[in-house]
Amino acid sequence: MSIEEKLAIHEMIAQYSYTYDSKDADGFAQVFVENGVFEIFVPGKTSPAIRLQSRTEIHKWAAQRMQER
Repeated sequence: MSIEEKLAIHEMIAQYSYTYDSKDADGFAQVFVENGVFEIFVPGKTSPAIRLQSRTEIHKWAAQRMQER
């Protein structure tokens, strides 16, 4: 893996964290490709507690979570 690829991954992780922490549902959803999958696993479980299967679903979930915070 090249340094450029590693930096791109780190930038994506930073964007993911920054947009979620700043309650930017639009920016958070844009971190994912259109047909991206977002899963949340609970420790000790083998299947996800949450599975979202598109940027639209991810955006809807993020907006709701951010409004609740």
